[in-house]
Amino acid sequence: MLAMPEVMSRPKGNEKRLVVYVSQEIFDELDALATKEDRSISNYTRNLILQALEKLRGGKND
Repeated sequence: MLAMPEVMSRPKGNEKRLVVYVSQEIFDELDALATKEDRSISNYTRNLILQALEKLRGGKND
């Protein structure tokens, strides 16, 4: 039997979906950091990516 993926709603506006597979160790660390700041893992990770991009661009986002 062929399993079909769950149908998900399309992103609204300019939002795009990025799926990244990480080890359980990295996931647990992200979960702990996000919980410490009272945020969801996805929100915390999104902001972490934005900060990294700013650093790569030479911006100051400390």
